[in-house]
Amino acid sequence: MAIIYLLSGGDKIKGMFGKEIEHQLKEDLKGKNILVSIGARREFEKNDTYFYGDESMLGVEKTFGFSDLKEFYMIDGRTPKEDGLKLLEKADIIYLQGGDPFIQKNYIRDNGYKDFLENYNGIILGLSAGSMNLGKKSFYSKDDDYPKTIIYDGLGLIDITIDPHFDVSDKSRVKEALLYSKKMPIVGLPDYSMIKIENNKVTNVGVHYLFLNGRMEILNNDEIFDIYTRDGEHLGTKEKSICHSNNPGFYHKPVWVWIINSDGQVLVQKRAETKKKYPNYWDMPSAGHVQAGESSIMGAIRETEEELGIKTKEVDYLYIGEFIADKSWEIAQIYLLKLDLNIKDMHLQEKEVAEVKWLSMAEFKNLFYSDLFVPFDNEYKNMVINFLKNNINSK
Repeated sequence: MAIIYLLSGGDKIKGMFGKEIEHQLKEDLKGKNILVSIGARREFEKNDTYFYGDESMLGVEKTFGFSDLKEFYMIDGRTPKEDGLKLLEKADIIYLQGGDPFIQKNYIRDNGYKDFLENYNGIILGLSAGSMNLGKKSFYSKDDDYPKTIIYDGLGLIDITIDPHFDVSDKSRVKEALLYSKKMPIVGLPDYSMIKIENNKVTNVGVHYLFLNGRMEILNNDEIFDIYTRDGEHLGTKEKSICHSNNPGFYHKPVWVWIINSDGQVLVQKRAETKKKYPNYWDMPSAGHVQAGESSIMGAIRETEEELGIKTKEVDYLYIGEFIADKSWEIAQIYLLKLDLNIKDMHLQEKEVAEVKWLSMAEFKNLFYSDLFVPFDNEYKNMVINFLKNNINSK
């Protein structure tokens, strides 16, 4: 039975998936070599642009550059039926790319590839039009290409009907989904969101909108962050999956908390083995994201309690300042806690923190600048060393 990914898409140049989706795919694609893409455009040169890329589009190989994949092939109306089937048979992942869903569906059906897909045991990834076509019943919301909404028979590999690139602020789009949901359930899938189906288990990334019997329900397993310009001007809110996508174009504000004691020691934590980024690396004692509408100090208090089991108050914190991390599009809010804590009295969040320990300033500095610590810019490292030394000396 295939693992099926349903994706909406993202930015054609910056990346289609976002970091969380890339992480899921990277795990499933470990040791996999061959991708076969099925085109979805009437004009073959457009299929070529989508597959190979140009100045307006990343291309499939670069899109999957995070994975172990080494060979990339595309089949469309130019490919003889038997040649296409031979490629599909050796594929580790079959990629139903975006475009015109009717062109793609008819190509798959007319060449007899539908039967092959039904019995395929690899990974099937449907993007945009591809995700629409995988359902038993498919839903095409009216747009410039098709002025009337169309319900059609899809390939029937799943029971989910996807409406990709869904924008809940588009009132006409919402109205259309509400109307047709009286006939069948519809899932509005925004960009940088994902549904993964494996052995009847469904995993979600991002926000989804379920339309059923004329009603809309928000299915949200994603955190919501306030977003800003680089200068700190508030722009609104976005889902975590979008904020963590490649080059989102706006910043969000995490909190980074450092802790020292009256003996001049610095507390560090070892990240849990199950962490997506930098598992088993040493890190600052507490860090996390500020939720939409939450102040940075409240985020610091919450994260410190969640990760270390330490109850603190606003007056316990010294605000050090902020650090702009342009690579990750973050404006980190940095705080310092001066607390005498016994490690035995801490209650560590197992899925986040493996262990903690106190280090002398010299021991901390050696670890901080080593390959065992989560990598940071030297500018930030020097900033941390300076404010820790100053506050340790002022005790």
